[in-house]
Amino acid sequence: MAVVVVGRETNFKQLRERVFRERLSKAASARLEAAVREANPHLDLSALSPGMIVEVPDLAEAKPSREVDLGDDAGRAERAIKEIIMRSVQDLNEAAGRLEKDASSERERLSRFFDFEEVVTAAESDELIRAELDEFRNALAREEDAAKEQLARLQKVMAVWAEEVEAIDTLLP
Repeated sequence: MAVVVVGRETNFKQLRERVFRERLSKAASARLEAAVREANPHLDLSALSPGMIVEVPDLAEAKPSREVDLGDDAGRAERAIKEIIMRSVQDLNEAAGRLEKDASSERERLSRFFDFEEVVTAAESDELIRAELDEFRNALAREEDAAKEQLARLQKVMAVWAEEVEAIDTLLP
């Protein structure tokens, strides 16, 4: 099976003309299109766009032209996929960092509540208020610790993803 990366083609007919330079009979062309549709159920062959990856099944009556460098297309596709994945991992990492920074800032803002003179006075004069404030302070601290641990785990997972994406080279011929 050949793998083709869509270039300027916008539909299957244009792609077929690029990949299969020799003229196919209508019947062969229909069988080829049906096989391509079956191999790529996620694609709308009437609405192709640059960079899409199309698997082209082997058919005895339809051989890709030797002038089409399918290996180069596959290599470009691999590089494009790796770049998209790596960019997505990086974006996810940055978004998680921003969210944690915002949440940490909010916890810091809430913890300043304990320093208000009225709160300190109320806690000194009422054991129940002091106990509730201590529990609130402890809950904020637990939440901060849990958030840091979660962010560290996420960063480890994303590092593993990045390593696995880089290892794609070893899986492909």
